[in-house]
Amino acid sequence: MKLNRAIAVLAILAIACAVLLVGSDEALASNMGFKENKQIFAQDGPPQNGRNLVALPFNNPYVTSQDVCDAINGNTPACRIVQINALTGGQTVDTCGGGGAFTLTPRVGILVDSCTTGTSGIIVGSHAPGVAVNFFTQSPPQPKGQNHYPVPFHTTNANMQAVCVDIGLPAGPGRIVRYNADNGVVTTWSCGAGVSPALVLGESLIVDSLTGPVSPIPSHF
Repeated sequence: MKLNRAIAVLAILAIACAVLLVGSDEALASNMGFKENKQIFAQDGPPQNGRNLVALPFNNPYVTSQDVCDAINGNTPACRIVQINALTGGQTVDTCGGGGAFTLTPRVGILVDSCTTGTSGIIVGSHAPGVAVNFFTQSPPQPKGQNHYPVPFHTTNANMQAVCVDIGLPAGPGRIVRYNADNGVVTTWSCGAGVSPALVLGESLIVDSLTGPVSPIPSHF
């Protein structure tokens, strides 16, 4: 009897965890798991239109670029998956469905572009408390020092200035950039400049103009 009751409790807990990952159409977050219905915009307008900066949760099931392609249904529109090594300036690129999958670098944001049509999919995962993110100094050649920061899904930071403070960016040199993939608008924020734009759940930010490397642990709920 006790064994059956224990099995039932474990089953309920398993269902609860599953609901966290596949529940509503809204982005869903907790200390246990995240699920986001992620929209990816086609690259069919101004230069930054369709350049989707995507954040993955620090713990996630995506090992390769093709895993991300599959998650966002990016094969038919032939989306590109790009990760930038901010230390060296190197870029790793894969066209979805093309057989050139690469292993993703953890805690580095992903650029999804070149999609011939819009697409969408589900991003899932959870946070990894106490894990640092590395930010590197900007220097030639570009994009060396262009840090793609996957903001945690339950960050305590509400806006770009809060990110500056959280990761220790100095006023003036520290800079944060956001692409609005829907309309191509680029928002550039200099740390310490005043009231700053709000963050968007599930997006990476470009952090550059650093005067020295830092490895902070992002704040989260």
